[in-house]
Amino acid sequence: MKLIFQAFTVALAVSAAGNSQTASEFDAVAIKAAAPRTGHFPSPASSRGGPGTTDPTLFRCTNCNLSFLISRAFGLQRYQFPGQLALPDTAFDISARVADGATPEEFTAMLRNLLKDRFSLAYHYEKKQVQGFELVVAKNGPMLKDAGAPGAHQDGAGGDWHSGARELTRPGLMVFGGQGKYRGEGQTTTDLARMLSDQLARPVDDHTGLQGKYDISLSWSDDGSHAATHPAGGADWGGHGDHGGAPQGGTGLTSDNPSGPTLVGAVRAQLGLQLEPMKATANVFIVDKINSVATPN
Repeated sequence: MKLIFQAFTVALAVSAAGNSQTASEFDAVAIKAAAPRTGHFPSPASSRGGPGTTDPTLFRCTNCNLSFLISRAFGLQRYQFPGQLALPDTAFDISARVADGATPEEFTAMLRNLLKDRFSLAYHYEKKQVQGFELVVAKNGPMLKDAGAPGAHQDGAGGDWHSGARELTRPGLMVFGGQGKYRGEGQTTTDLARMLSDQLARPVDDHTGLQGKYDISLSWSDDGSHAATHPAGGADWGGHGDHGGAPQGGTGLTSDNPSGPTLVGAVRAQLGLQLEPMKATANVFIVDKINSVATPN
């Protein structure tokens, strides 16, 4: 059996204002070099605002390098973007005005056009054979808590995690000091599969057949072997419309850390789900050309 994982594609939508033209450009954009990141825990790449958030007409991206911007604009997961380390690591602060009423699809088109117009991005896709996984229900059945169920966020696998200056006290993901922890509220198993794919740097397809929404808590030991392959950003990643830094972590397959299970083992032991290896064909994103400096505002 072969799985086909297609890269996220965007169909341009017609503006809700009744205009026959599709909104594909930001109303105004300011791009400047970000301040140098210093200290043991430099600020990660983060973005906020835009359609579907609490600030739909103002998009802001802080400490964002080209890998982060491309991943966001094209909806890429780690396994789809293996060449990101070859890109310049220059970080930018971006502020962009979004037309009132713009759709998420139009917003994505704006990001793509910004990369093409201001950084001269040219790209193509290539199909490649990769190792992937099917996320299925384990033999003894799922152990997922329905969203909002009592006890879903008690201390334990999903409790608040404190580690020196970093802590996980809200929904999101953190990998730090060889330990990983994930909390998701109102998540589907498809949402979970995407998080697992980002951590494993391999395709993960949801074959659980589960249709509910769940409060998911997961903790594991991490070997850190793939940490360098992530786009710019730290170890903390939150979803829910506003995007923090890309998640950091290792393969999740093996660990020399005796304090907890691997990611694959944690999924089985803590969630009652199983990651079954499968061969897959992935659409891999290839950058043909990109400038490390934006054209002037």
